[in-house]
Amino acid sequence: MPGTAVASGGVSDAPSVGRHVRLRPLRTSDYDTIYSWAAEGHVPWHWQGRPVGPEGFRDTLWSGILFHLVIESIETGSPIGLFTAYGANHHHQFCYCQIGVVPEWRMSGLPVEAGLLGLDLLFRKFNFRKVYAEVGSDKFDLYESSEGSGFEVEGRLTEHIYADGTFYDMLTLAIRRAAWSDRIAPLVRRLQSAAR
Repeated sequence: MPGTAVASGGVSDAPSVGRHVRLRPLRTSDYDTIYSWAAEGHVPWHWQGRPVGPEGFRDTLWSGILFHLVIESIETGSPIGLFTAYGANHHHQFCYCQIGVVPEWRMSGLPVEAGLLGLDLLFRKFNFRKVYAEVGSDKFDLYESSEGSGFEVEGRLTEHIYADGTFYDMLTLAIRRAAWSDRIAPLVRRLQSAAR
């Protein structure tokens, strides 16, 4: 196994495996890949607008982060993105999540599967009532159309994100533990049983 697994917020080194993707903890050997994705704007907006060099990037990689999971394609074995849990508040029982995927895989359905696996892991391993996702209004349809997603819009910051020459609203979406239990967990069990 190349590289050293790094602190992963209580998430084991065993990957979470679905039908088409697996999520595994970030390794030190992944840092250069993640940096190149960040420099190209492919990983979540966590670093956007804060240009840093490779060493500074490594220093900020874990700031406010509960865990990072590398998304790998089972078919190719290659990393295609990153699922991140951050801003965890264990007292109030919530955290945030985000997914970044390289462009050639964005519309493949694999990010949806990775999101389901990541949410399942968050609710199974931690005592969270809610998990939030912040998404630009230009990408909301990706969440809205996800089968049984369970996400609800809880907030909107108007004209908050600048991308491709346009300002978009920032939507705060939330999924509650009950929605995970009723919708996500059964989907994940089916994905995992189909993968065996």
